[in-house]
This record gives sequence, structure tokens and C-alpha cells, in this order.
Amino acid sequence: MHVRFEPFGNSWPPRKPPAAQKFTDQEKAKLEEGLRVATECSALAVARAADGFKRAEKLLKAFFARPEDLDRVKAGLQKMHAFLTDGGRTITFVDARGQSEKLLRFCERALPGVPGRHGAVESVLQSTKVVPMTAGDYAYVKTLNGLDASAPTEAHLGSGMRIYIGERGFHPSKTVRDTAATVYHEICHKVLATVDHAYKVPDCSALANTGQAVQCADNWALFVTAFQFTWPDLDWDPKELIETRPRSNAVSKPAPPTGRARSNAVSGGPPPVRGPG
Repeated sequence: MHVRFEPFGNSWPPRKPPAAQKFTDQEKAKLEEGLRVATECSALAVARAADGFKRAEKLLKAFFARPEDLDRVKAGLQKMHAFLTDGGRTITFVDARGQSEKLLRFCERALPGVPGRHGAVESVLQSTKVVPMTAGDYAYVKTLNGLDASAPTEAHLGSGMRIYIGERGFHPSKTVRDTAATVYHEICHKVLATVDHAYKVPDCSALANTGQAVQCADNWALFVTAFQFTWPDLDWDPKELIETRPRSNAVSKPAPPTGRARSNAVSGGPPPVRGPG
């Protein structure tokens, strides 16, 4: 996966000149690290999906409780990981802090009785509005269609794998866990056509028994990053999910006095990280 960085060049109305919208080297490094960690978490999730989530049933139920969604979750994880590990793709991070652009609202209208187009649909523009990137916004991508093609969808004009980063994306309280989740969340909008039914663990967990869980970007992002990090409001130790592998140069030690053999295996992943709050 290649990474590019761009200023925000299509603001409307313009607030800052494009030349002033540039990531610092430190900010670039943070975004690159977030993408790398998101990919690592994705690999862990795919590995657990391969064995039917036998070691992650509790976590699976926390975000995707319906048994009928299991195959869809497995397929989605694989599709996301294929994208994240595709060396021929490029992700462009755009500095959207303090910027605005037009948001278009479309709906799809059926065209019955039209010769040669019976049953076809067309997208009809309902309204437009200017949406500013406020201090509370993390990031967004431009999407055109949601999972339900018959429902009205909001879409930013344009396409392409660009992730627009807002003020909150660089808030001092945000750790690499938060950046990785934000990156995975935004990519999930594009790759899996997800929407924002809810945010954060409590509200996303409340969707677990509904069909909205597999449609919600934050359900996917929180689920995947929980394979390496501990989220507030989620009583889960990621060390239980990461496969344990013995070290190749491990030396067997004498058995303790109790006569029970001591394991020389070590955890195959980093310790849990807890964010602020």
C-alpha cells in the first residue's frame, strides 16, 4: 500500500489557501503508523476468522452477534485485508482541517414503463449544502452508495481512496489505537459500503443483534482493532486473541518444585494499550 499526502484543494467556500494546508512530518508519521497498525490488526482478525473465531467468540458477539452474519463478517474481513495489503494501491491523506465542501443528497427513482429500461433506476439530486470540517470531526471519505441502494444516500461529489483528516484526528489525546481505528473505519466506508449507524463501543455493541451491525463502519473498526488494543467499555484482554508462538531459540527450563512443567511460550503480539478516559 502506497501513501500520499495532499493539501485540501477544493474547499467551498475557501477558508485557507491550499499552500497552508499541509501535514507536518510528525503528522505524516502518525498517519502512516495508523495505517500500518490497522493492517496488523486486520491480519490478526483474518487469522481468527480462519478458525471460525474459536478464540474470539466473546469479541465477535460484542459487535456481530447474529449467527447469520458470520459469513458476511468473514468475507468482509478478507476483502478489507486484501485492500490493505495490495501493493498496487495508494491511499491519499488530505488535510481537511478548517475546510468545507458541498454535500450532495441523492435518491434513486424507479423508471417503470420506459422502453428498454423497465425496472431501471436513476439517481436524482434532492438537495445540496455546504458542510464544514469542524473541530470535532475525525475524518471522512467520499462515497456514492450505501448498502441499501433503494434508500436515500448522502454522497460527496467525487471518488477515489482519499481520506480527509479533520482537527480531531490530531487531538493530543488520540493514540495510535485511535488513528488505526479511524483509518480502518474510513477505508471500510469505501471497501464495504458501510455507513455510520453508531460510534463508540456502547452504541456499536447495542447494534450487535441487529442487521445494522454489519452495515456500521465503527463496528468493523472497533472489532478489528480490539485484536490488539483494549477499548474503554469493552472488558476484553487482547492477549487472549493473539496466537501464542514458541520462540525458536527458547531453552527448556527445569520443572518447578510442584512437578508441573513450565511453558516457555511467549505472546505473539504487543501488550494491550489503554487510551485516555
